[in-house]
This record gives sequence, C-alpha cells and structure tokens, in this order.
Amino acid sequence: MEGGTLAGMSRADMLSLALSLGAASMSLYLLLAKPRSGEEREAEPAKRSDKKESQVERMNQVERLIMERGKHGTEDFRVHVLARGTSTEEPVAELSLWHDIPLVAEGELFNFICEIPKCTRKKFEVATKEGATPIKQDTKKGVLREFKKGDIFFNYGCFPRTWENPRLVHPDTGFPGDNDPLDVCEIGLRQIKTGDVRQVKVLGILAMIDDDETDWKVVAIDAEDRWAAELNDVDDCERLIPGTLDLIREWFRTYKVPDGKPENKFAFDEKFLPASYAHKVIHETHEEWAKLVHAGETQADGLHLPSKDKLNCDTVTRDSKIVRTLSNSNLAAIAEPLADTLAPQTTLTPGLRLRPSGRPRSKPRAWLVSPRPFLARDPRVVPAASPSTTASPQGEPRAPARPAAPAPTRAFVPRAGLREISSSSSTSSNENEEGDLSRNTAL
Repeated sequence: MEGGTLAGMSRADMLSLALSLGAASMSLYLLLAKPRSGEEREAEPAKRSDKKESQVERMNQVERLIMERGKHGTEDFRVHVLARGTSTEEPVAELSLWHDIPLVAEGELFNFICEIPKCTRKKFEVATKEGATPIKQDTKKGVLREFKKGDIFFNYGCFPRTWENPRLVHPDTGFPGDNDPLDVCEIGLRQIKTGDVRQVKVLGILAMIDDDETDWKVVAIDAEDRWAAELNDVDDCERLIPGTLDLIREWFRTYKVPDGKPENKFAFDEKFLPASYAHKVIHETHEEWAKLVHAGETQADGLHLPSKDKLNCDTVTRDSKIVRTLSNSNLAAIAEPLADTLAPQTTLTPGLRLRPSGRPRSKPRAWLVSPRPFLARDPRVVPAASPSTTASPQGEPRAPARPAAPAPTRAFVPRAGLREISSSSSTSSNENEEGDLSRNTAL
C-alpha cells in the first residue's frame, strides 16, 4: 500500500479486508440480537408446519366442498355439498342442502343456496325427493328444462329449512304453497355458482300466483356485494338501482309464455313487499318445515326428510329463535300505525288455514283471520270508504271516526281490502268457517 490509501492495495488485500468486515458485522449482530430460548427455537418448525397444514386444509375444503356427479347435461348430473372436519382422519360427510344447511348465518343474514347462476338458463333445483337432496336439472317429459325466455339476469335459488306448505292456504293471497323451499332472487353483481352457499341480506318479497299456488320470491343481496351496505329495503332498490325490481316481476310474469302457458299473476297489486313482511314469510315457511320434519313420513308425500336423531337440533333451535325474533321485532315496529285502522275489527279466527285435500278454490272465500299488524305494510289494506269519511286540507281522506255503538260483525277480505259485510251474511259466513275449521282440525 502506498500512501495508506485503498488505491495502493492489491486485489488479495481488498478481498481479505472485505471478509474481515463481514465477519465483524455478523459478530456484532449476534451480540446485539435478542437471545432466543430453546423452546422458541423448537416452536418455529411446529408453527410453520401448522400453517402449512391449515393452508392445505383450506384448499381441500374449497376443492371438495362442491362435488359434481354424473355427466353435465344429462339427467344423472347432480351437485352435492360435502363437509369435513378439521382433522384429515375424519370422514367426509355429505350435507343435505335442504335440511342440513342452517337457515340463519349471522345477525340478520341468511344462507342462500344458489341453484341457477345469473346469465344462464338451465333450470337447476334442489331435488327435494332424493336422498341428501342434491341439486339437479329439472326435467319435463324426459327432457331437460331450460328457460326458453333466455338467460336469467339474477342468481336464483332458495333458503334452506323452509317449506311452502301445499295444504296451507295463505290468508293474504288466498292460495296454498307450491311444495318447495322458499325461492330467493339474489341481485348482487357476482355470479354465484350452482351449489354455492352465500350469506345474503333480505330486502323484500314478491307474491307470485303460479297455477293457483302461492310462490313467494324473496329479493336479497350478497352480504359482500358492493351495494349491500346501501340497500336495506325495496325502497332503497327503487331509489339506487331503479328498474331492477320491475325487471324481476316481468321476468316471472312471462317466462312460461314461450312454453305456451299464460302469464303468471301477482298478489298485492303486483307490488314488492318490504323486508319486514319478507321476514314474516321466512318465519312462517321455516315453521312449516319444522312441522314437516317433526311429522316425518306421515305427511312427506314423497319428500325426503332427515331422521330426527341425525338432524342438528342445536342449529334448528337457533334458526327458529332468530327468525321468530326478526319477525316479531319487525311486526312490533309497524303495529302502532295500524292501531286506529284495526280498532273496529272484532275478534276473528287467528292464524293460517289448513286447506282440505284437492285443488284450491279458484275464487277463495273471505277467509276469517285475525287482523295481524304486518298487514299494515300492504298498501291495499285501508279502511273502506264511508259517507262519514272527511278530507284533510291536503286532500287526503281521513279514517272514519269510531262509532259510539258496538260495530257490526266484520270480516277481513285479504284480496279486496277491508270491507263491511252485513250481519246476516257475517253470521252465515262464520258458521261455514267454523265447520271448515272443525274438519281441518280433524286432519
């Protein structure tokens, strides 16, 4: 080295100096670093192993959650849902989409089973009469069914643990159920695959009358959708995504017309009912499902029902409690505005009505039901006009004043609003209804 500068150093001396500096730096790091105990050093490989196993487990669950059997596009094609425990030694169990999936997810969210993805037209549905109730493509006269109208523009499916009882005439529509789980239209942006289970928020409901049967259509949105935080009811849909509900109604009105069938009809003046009413329908259909499972094969009529010892009673109890709470809380919130409207009503037969076997009446009679608070949200349920009705300064009619004398017997007619019936006709109607109730109770 000349002059003590690096320029005078040979290449060998520079390499030796670099190695010395590296060794000194490593020694300094080891001296300053926090010493680790032997337990910490032994735990590191275990943590890495657990993380790797959890990743593999998640991948296995994703890969094996939905299993397809048979060839796609044939009558043998089925979509099954599997579940497995956290341990790889536990056997894989097949779930019933209708009976094993809980109805309630968390909070006010519900589990939605997708049958038909949006932008497709093959008519898949839960096979309620097959073991494990998988999803299959519906057939008619041996031909696989598709929507001749074209692709459906929303995700279509159902709620588990619900059932629209075909022997139960709904008092608000005058028609029985369609013997299927409660249908759901999910209007989110995501295309959900057949068999996927997603958590959704209920927004409202539409009452479709299909072949003299009540076929409810719940409107919901994926809880993770971009619009989920801003949509809470059908009014929000009209305000933020206008036209969506009208398109849903028109789809169901005409989707059977290409098959040569007439257009479908709708109750409640074709209006979408709010989320509070939808929760009431969910509660009713869940109770009917629970009664069906409890009755077993005596009322199954070919439906596949789980054995009571294999059904998860804890989740069923949780579902029943939550849907009852949601329904009652919503009804209590709207009960007060209807108090004056329903005050003149007399005490009538409460609850839903069982329909005897056979086809429903084409023109149902004025079913006698108790005036329930949830009917306040139906825009058609208003007091019948009377000569004593006066108008407010804004031009809106006021409710008639309550009569001082006891009011005559009244009957509630769900499909035509509130109207007064003469005492003679009311008496005969009550006698007929009591006779029907005794016969239905015997069933």
